[in-house]
Amino acid sequence: MAQVSETLVVDTSIAFKWFEPSGERAVSEARALLDRHADGELTITAPAILPVELANALLSRGVDGEIVKSAARVLASFDIMLVQPEQDLVERAVDIALADGLAFYDALFVALAVELGCPLVTADRRQAATSACEIRLL
Repeated sequence: MAQVSETLVVDTSIAFKWFEPSGERAVSEARALLDRHADGELTITAPAILPVELANALLSRGVDGEIVKSAARVLASFDIMLVQPEQDLVERAVDIALADGLAFYDALFVALAVELGCPLVTADRRQAATSACEIRLL
């Protein structure tokens, strides 16, 4: 196993591609991140709201409830570092949401990338417009 050399924050738009790729762009790139994480080359992290947002996104696309439950179990098995939003992170996310016109939950992913000093990987163009952190747009 390779030594971890990079940490990335991924948002829900990327996790969605792991489970419901039909009609999605950049699925192979999103899955390659997951493969690198599984191989120990990359640490993937996200706010602890990721599983909730993913379930909501899948349900809103009409995915069967049993499949959504299974996706939640599989996501948990990926060993993604989920970070509980402490007060400092919440406050940073509020500032970013207001400055960039983002929904709070989207700003939370940006704020975590700022806090960790690492890039945010997203497929959300609106979120990618932030100047608060380095962005990798898929």
